[in-house]
Amino acid sequence: MIDNSDRLLMSDDIKGMIPELESETLNVYNDSFVVATLDLSVDESTDIIVGSVAGISFESSAEIKLDVRVNIDEAFRVIKKYKTAGLSCRMLYMYLGDDELFFEGLYGISCPKMMDFDHQNKMCTLGVDLIKF
Repeated sequence: MIDNSDRLLMSDDIKGMIPELESETLNVYNDSFVVATLDLSVDESTDIIVGSVAGISFESSAEIKLDVRVNIDEAFRVIKKYKTAGLSCRMLYMYLGDDELFFEGLYGISCPKMMDFDHQNKMCTLGVDLIKF
């Protein structure tokens, strides 16, 4: 049997306790968050980091300071790669609903930091300074 419909499976114990996740409900939140995607590279390998923007500032035309909420493991991996091999960012994409903004070019990563830890959800804010080469 081929069934292409979306389904949500849940225990009988919690039925009626969680509001239904309908497309209208999801669309309400679609434009409530600015989402960033960073295309990070070390040597020949590429790593994609995606998270909700917690803060952004444009210090100059060549410097962007970005704070993004990500999983603690992802943030630690970025810090570790920065420390051991250095990092650069090839592209920065930002999305608000269906609206997209992107910054192209090679950016060096400077001053990475982890802050605002949420240990229960294993999330933190990853801060990076992007400096255009």
